[in-house]
Amino acid sequence: MILKLFILLLLIQLSISSCGIITINYPNMNTDETTGEGSYPDAGINDTPPDTVSTSKEITPVLPEDNQKAASKYLDSLTSRDFEGVGMVIASTDNTLFTPENDGSATVTARLLRNRAVEEKYNTIIMSNLCASADVMLAESKEALNAGMYYADLLAIPARNLGVFKSQNLLYNLNSLPFTDYRSPYYNLDAMKQMSGGYSIYGAAGELTENISDMYIIFFNKTILDRHNIVNPYLSVENGEWTWDKMREMILTVNDNINSSGDLPLTGHASQTDTDTYIDIMFASTGQHYMETGVGKIPIVSYNTTSTTKLIETARNLLYNDGTYFTDNDENTAMTSFINGEVLFYIDRLSASSAFINMQESWGILPIPKLNLSQGNYYTFYDTTVPVMAALASGVGVDKTGLLLQAMNAASYKHINDIYCTQLSNNVLRDNGSINMLDYIRLYPRYDFAFMFGSEYAYLPDGTYMLLRRSVKRGTDLEPHYSDFSQLIYKQMSRAFEMPNY
Repeated sequence: MILKLFILLLLIQLSISSCGIITINYPNMNTDETTGEGSYPDAGINDTPPDTVSTSKEITPVLPEDNQKAASKYLDSLTSRDFEGVGMVIASTDNTLFTPENDGSATVTARLLRNRAVEEKYNTIIMSNLCASADVMLAESKEALNAGMYYADLLAIPARNLGVFKSQNLLYNLNSLPFTDYRSPYYNLDAMKQMSGGYSIYGAAGELTENISDMYIIFFNKTILDRHNIVNPYLSVENGEWTWDKMREMILTVNDNINSSGDLPLTGHASQTDTDTYIDIMFASTGQHYMETGVGKIPIVSYNTTSTTKLIETARNLLYNDGTYFTDNDENTAMTSFINGEVLFYIDRLSASSAFINMQESWGILPIPKLNLSQGNYYTFYDTTVPVMAALASGVGVDKTGLLLQAMNAASYKHINDIYCTQLSNNVLRDNGSINMLDYIRLYPRYDFAFMFGSEYAYLPDGTYMLLRRSVKRGTDLEPHYSDFSQLIYKQMSRAFEMPNY
């Protein structure tokens, strides 16, 4: 349970290495705890979508569980240990999720209170070694390891750089980290499989690292849909019918109506991202990964399926054949086009919601669509720059590292994202339907081995996401390049994730 804060809080700034300043931040003295009664979440990861199906057009808000109380219970249940006041350091390129500057906001205060709860449990101080870039972290991790010097207890590595650290033998096998249980509900097991290969787990993701504000969603113009009598898309989501084809159908229906009435201009869809990332978002939405991997496996290419064939056709129509894709996807231009009511659908991170507070026309949010009706869940694309947790291969102090990793994830369980969602609900979102969509958005964020390790293994991008992008753009099949690259990638992965017989 989070204890009440006491006396004047110490601010510490210790400079170690050129990576940056070690900082520790605490909430203000007058911050109150919030408690309440509520049901506890299941102790596992549920593969079914939220049970919020509505049979009427009236959308009612879904009452949240008391996840702060659940987080406190999870933290209390962990092994106790006295760190004797010795601090624990997390090296990162952005300390927002770990030791943020105290700006008085509710989410920052929640993270700082989480830190205090972990600190009190283990008699320690959580500090951040803020690095200028992933390259700086890489260079200094290597230098420290070679010199046998202490660097940090945990590394928060941008996901797309994980393979570089692995290839230079800098990472500890998290599968051997004491006091960790990755089956706990505050870890993302699917993500961690994608960070694994051979006998090792190289990175961890979960409640500590997953920030709903960085997840990609669909914004839609409700005024346009109402004007053309389009069925409420919230109900499509809740009934499991929100697909890319449904989105395309809405766009085409609106444009047919505009053409028939002689009202111009036509509308369509736009994105803050470039076309390549739009295709990546669509692939993630299928629930597939480019590679089949995990502990005890050599990673292999595995995405040439009927779903991918369907995806190529769907993406080709939406992005090229229909003529409804707003191609000037400079972030400001695309966002402005949505604000001005020029596009029906707009893809961006959830954090972009605040830009639409004063938008004249009515709008809402939706999860990224499914590929087809038979798909069980809505999957959310998560940017490749988001952090994943790792440990330096020195193995120094692994007991404390394991306890810290477990405790920081346990103490973060859902409630910090809950607070952010509450802020959106109270200050930004305009209806209960959008509020209900938040649960669909946050449930299945997707990480992919190809993006996390691709920068270091030459054939991996060529045979996975770059090949798929090219197939969509050209309207061609994956073969024969898929088979050719699959063999090359397997040879590369066999060397990189060697599994000797003991």
